[in-house]
Amino acid sequence: MKMDAKEYYLQDWVQHAICEAAKDKEVRVRQGDHDRKGRVTIRHPRDVKGLAEEGATSFHFTAESWDAPERIDKEMSQPQLDTLRKGWDFIIDIDPQENHTFEQTKLITYRIWQFLARSSKYQTMHVKFSGKKGFHIGIGPSSLPLKVDGMCISQHWPEMPKRFVEYIKSEIGPELEKEVPGAMATIDLNMFTRRHTYRAPYSLHEGSGLVSLPFDYLKLRAFYDNPENPILKFEKHMADPANLRGRVLSFLNVGPGYNGDFNDFIQQCYYATQKGTIPKTEYDGDLSLPETAIPHSAFPPCMIKMLEGLKDGRKRGLFVLSCFLWAAGWKQSDVLKQLYDWNKKNERPMPNSQIEYHVGLRYRSPKKLVPYDCSNPIYKDIGVCKMAPTCRQVRNPIAYAKRLNPNK
Repeated sequence: MKMDAKEYYLQDWVQHAICEAAKDKEVRVRQGDHDRKGRVTIRHPRDVKGLAEEGATSFHFTAESWDAPERIDKEMSQPQLDTLRKGWDFIIDIDPQENHTFEQTKLITYRIWQFLARSSKYQTMHVKFSGKKGFHIGIGPSSLPLKVDGMCISQHWPEMPKRFVEYIKSEIGPELEKEVPGAMATIDLNMFTRRHTYRAPYSLHEGSGLVSLPFDYLKLRAFYDNPENPILKFEKHMADPANLRGRVLSFLNVGPGYNGDFNDFIQQCYYATQKGTIPKTEYDGDLSLPETAIPHSAFPPCMIKMLEGLKDGRKRGLFVLSCFLWAAGWKQSDVLKQLYDWNKKNERPMPNSQIEYHVGLRYRSPKKLVPYDCSNPIYKDIGVCKMAPTCRQVRNPIAYAKRLNPNK
């Protein structure tokens, strides 16, 4: 028997779950086929109860977090909103197309989650069923860098998450499209507009009657590369409110404190998608691979310095080195050996599986990517820019190596 909305929301555990997720959020409440009028603030579980008694059928939150959400007004100017914004959640909204089956939608979600998992240390991404046919993949503010390019992360909305998606598409899009045609079109970019809302965790969906149900992120990690992963095994009946027994799984809240899990990755996304960087990264000089691998003796100072190990920026370093060594004509097996050795010298080594995935992706990709141009601030940011006379005559590290290559 289908549970009605009021009966569902009057359960104490549901009220607490929605209240916890509503912290610092602007809230939109649906009452059947229309929005509830008036300002909505949820500070206590009893607020959810009161709204349910008024006829609430679903709850929706902004991805943006606010210092004082109750002060937000639709007449506010953009600078006023920017002042109130304290951060944001990165939410990838997987909204399948008409021709996608639910199994294909699960596979798309899993592949994107898996890519992000390889790019983090603690795997602090969360996933939840949207309530009908899609999924939300989320990274909370505590996992994002505090600043990017000298500016507070809160001021990078909505440009930064758009760049994030652009980078994800460029990295895994070609392969994922082979598995599921139209996969990248399932990412709903409307999520990245100001004050846009998404269905709250544990909210009902009016059409399906199902719950927007979070997954256990510890189980996601445990079955990282396994067909038993909860995303792949999920069935819609699991989100039937009648089947839920009060165990609350958090969405985006991974415990107190800042962990910066995606610091390096976000910085890498930022520089890789910086205006003018992608065309420069796709170097328009000589892209023919050398017949014989370019030796270390011809490497530019920045690459030599980078290979000595890094304190910060390991993931950006991995991207640069894998692109450089590919363009220098190195075999994949030799690149892996070099990067395994490099990884040991880093202050905080990353899992070898992450290196293997990244290098494998680089060698399988049809895109001829080379390192960032010398003008890109990344080299100074991670402390490897060591200007030499030849540096002034080239614009890209691979051009330096080809110019000094003794085997040409």
